[in-house]
Amino acid sequence: MVKNNKPLWLIGLILIEIVLAVSVVFNGCTFGNMDAVATSDMNKNLVSRKKDWTFMVYMAADNNLEAAALEDFNEMEASDFDSEKINVIVLFDRNNFKDSNDLEEWRGARMYEICKDKNGINNTICSKRISCSDLGLGIKNEKSLDMGNPETLRGFVKNVVNYYPAEHYGIFVWGHGTGYRNSSLQKNETRAVAVDDSSDSFMENCVVASSIKNGMGDKKIDLLAYDTCFAAELEVVYEFSEVAEYFIGSQGIQVESGLDYRKVFTNEIGEAENGLSAAKCVAEKLSDNMKKDFSIINLSEIKNLFSSFDSFASSAASFVSSKTDGVEIRNEILSKAESFRSFESSNNPVYVNILSLADVLVKKYQNLVSYKNNLETAIKKSVVFYSGANKNLPLGIYFCSVDNSNALIMDFSPYYCKGKNLKNQCSFVKDSSAYVLTVEKNGTLLDRLFENYNF
Repeated sequence: MVKNNKPLWLIGLILIEIVLAVSVVFNGCTFGNMDAVATSDMNKNLVSRKKDWTFMVYMAADNNLEAAALEDFNEMEASDFDSEKINVIVLFDRNNFKDSNDLEEWRGARMYEICKDKNGINNTICSKRISCSDLGLGIKNEKSLDMGNPETLRGFVKNVVNYYPAEHYGIFVWGHGTGYRNSSLQKNETRAVAVDDSSDSFMENCVVASSIKNGMGDKKIDLLAYDTCFAAELEVVYEFSEVAEYFIGSQGIQVESGLDYRKVFTNEIGEAENGLSAAKCVAEKLSDNMKKDFSIINLSEIKNLFSSFDSFASSAASFVSSKTDGVEIRNEILSKAESFRSFESSNNPVYVNILSLADVLVKKYQNLVSYKNNLETAIKKSVVFYSGANKNLPLGIYFCSVDNSNALIMDFSPYYCKGKNLKNQCSFVKDSSAYVLTVEKNGTLLDRLFENYNF
């Protein structure tokens, strides 16, 4: 045996150097200009055991809804669900001003895995903060994200799918929502979702659809929920027919507090076998102020509904034979059809319930009865469940815009005019042949009702 003549202090120094070298190897990666601590945080996520459901909440609260977002986040922590079966992952982006209902003193965006708070709703966060390398988020670094950037949504979805695998996936889009994109000229008159005030941005629904699809890869979402205003509109759901199985949302104004997440994420939703049963768990447990108007849409039926509506609109347009007829019918629809609108800008969209619109037209033109019956059958196949005592199945469509005094605005947005070929124009407008306005003045229903046609 050879005797070791090295002193003990030298051996200790060598061991320390080895440990430091190994640490450099494992923590030496960098992401942009972030510090090393934040960088190592992003490498600590482990792939979760595969569960029954993973729900993602895209909480775009960098706007005047931040206080409501804080409340809803706390509701998620106060909810009672089986964490052995369900993941709830939230990307929460806040505005740059301190809110009086602050849970914690932080700005920018964070990502959380929701954990149950046994103390219920309070001003503390007990959920597990997690990292997202796709978005440059660590568990210690603060970073503001642009929630109106499609890459933010894509990166969030991709990261969650990679680290929180499940048999079923649901996505909640949280925040402002105003149907299709209405104007390209003024930001405060745009129609979009995921409004981000700090970045002065938003996403059109077609962009939301492509971002989710890219983030999910070859997987399809079981349930897509819009916790926004003006969600259950034909133009909106038409965008998601290839992205998700079922959609839930309201056709009208949503209360600021939105869904009651204590009733959304429950043990029952963890037992759901598909998107429909999960959506029913949500709809059946809504608070009273939500029950007036909330639909579950079977997205596999939307293309058939689109065709039925276009056929109805084509036939209705053929009966409008003069400018006088057009003005009369337009005023009848505005005064008698069930409608939904807000008065928050100089250009406010008016959405009408589709069956209510059809009823007004059938009363004027009896020959439309068979087309209306076909349309109603298609809507019944699409709207498979709704909460509340609504007279008509809750599914709307854009009709026109009004100013703050409720006066009609005759100039339509170019984004609702077929033939403009604008970037991110909604698919419904591009595909419709008989309803929306046209550059060529083809005599569609809206062409004739809004004096865009030479009789």
